[in-house]
Amino acid sequence: MKEEAVLRGILLVISLYEVWLYYQLVFGVLIEKKNIKKRYMAVLWFSIVVTGSSLAINRKIIFFSDSVFFLTVVLVILFSCIIIKNYKFLTVSLVLVYFAFVALLDFLFAFLQMNFLEEKFNEIVYFNGISNQKIIIYIFSRMITTILVIIVRKSDLKKVIFELRKIIFLMGLLFLILAKGYHLYIVSMVFGLREKNGSIGILSLITIVVIIGFIGMILSKNKMIKNEYEFLVLKEELEHQKYEELESALEKNKELIHDTKNHYLIISEYERSGDYQRLHDYIEDLKHSFIKVNPQIYTGNRVIDLILSQKKLISEQKNITLMLQVMPLSKLPFKERELCIIFGNLLDNAIEACEKVESNRCIGVRLERQNNLFFLQIMNSINDFPKKSGKGFLSTKTNKDLHGFGLKSVQRIVEAYEGNIAYQIEQDKFIVRLTFFDM
Repeated sequence: MKEEAVLRGILLVISLYEVWLYYQLVFGVLIEKKNIKKRYMAVLWFSIVVTGSSLAINRKIIFFSDSVFFLTVVLVILFSCIIIKNYKFLTVSLVLVYFAFVALLDFLFAFLQMNFLEEKFNEIVYFNGISNQKIIIYIFSRMITTILVIIVRKSDLKKVIFELRKIIFLMGLLFLILAKGYHLYIVSMVFGLREKNGSIGILSLITIVVIIGFIGMILSKNKMIKNEYEFLVLKEELEHQKYEELESALEKNKELIHDTKNHYLIISEYERSGDYQRLHDYIEDLKHSFIKVNPQIYTGNRVIDLILSQKKLISEQKNITLMLQVMPLSKLPFKERELCIIFGNLLDNAIEACEKVESNRCIGVRLERQNNLFFLQIMNSINDFPKKSGKGFLSTKTNKDLHGFGLKSVQRIVEAYEGNIAYQIEQDKFIVRLTFFDM
């Protein structure tokens, strides 16, 4: 009796740990634990106790139950959606993948035990209330799951997982179907409908999981290549644009240098006559005629400064006033391509809108960072109200094949960093605000 009580306690701890480990995965992917309010932490622990206890009670009676498994999945989804307000789709995907994968590991080690126990498998593992062999199966499955969760948390796969959320959901459904299928398979062997052969179960299960994983890798690679293509197109546009601006600036400087002789004559005349005020004004005017071809330092971030310099030069050429309210920035977590996509697309859209305005063309860029909060606001003059398209707005650029993904790419990056993007129209101004809360 004492040994059975100990095994029951171990089984309860294992079941509670399984649900607790799922939330550790969530903390590594969707939300920081420190950002959860106290009342939601109470919901979290209530979820662990209720679902973990129900799993332990069921596993004491039978090795695996479809009804309890699906009930656990539904309950954890509901509790998770209460705790995590955003990213419902990804939350459901993670629940499906996690619990279905754990179930498949249980079946894998059950098939291994079947090879050792043979006919005793039914009594010792499947129907027996509690046994060392059953506990070993659950322990090994959760050990492997723990290792995988630690790898995910330490690998900083948060943004990648969000971008691949549809693929993760598909894999979760496949794992769920697979778990149901292998439960029926093991039941048929337990009730003598087919020969007990754990080796076939092990081989087939590993093969199918590897195939699903391989398909998932192919789909993921295709998704990442598509995202990289979008970045390369934008980068090529920016580089071409920079080249044209540089060529234009150098050409204008050449013209000014060519006229140096005439400038020298005028300067000499002012100096000879002692008209130093007009000499000063002429030199100042001449100085401003030369175009700077090097990016200015606004924030200390190389990519942001380069883009701001480019867009400021373009704005001046198009008679658009670009006002910058920025501050020095310490290291940002964004990749260079992500900064390029955010600032490049939003400023291009602002310049495009200002070109359609006849007077008072202006763009305002406000960039702030306070502790963990990062804030970007871009305001521009508008002539016509932009048309909504889903979460963004329709592009009016002629080459829609290249520009249609602009705001979608920005939206994807904002969501990947758990940020917020908001649009507002005030009189003749269009404002877009990006806020990132945990930088």
